[in-house]
Amino acid sequence: MIILNYLTKSTGKIRAQSVIQMDGRPIFFYRIELQTVVGFLKVIVCVGLKLSRDFVADG
Repeated sequence: MIILNYLTKSTGKIRAQSVIQMDGRPIFFYRIELQTVVGFLKVIVCVGLKLSRDFVADG
């Protein structure tokens, strides 16, 4: 796990150097942002499903 983590970090930095020119932000920020967005969407979906189930049960 530590080796894998180190590899992703080092490749992320290498990729960031090439991506930075186009976008201005390193790629590992993308990875963090994507993970938080995906987590946020999962929470919304879970809450939405729970609310719809409660609504169907009540209605």
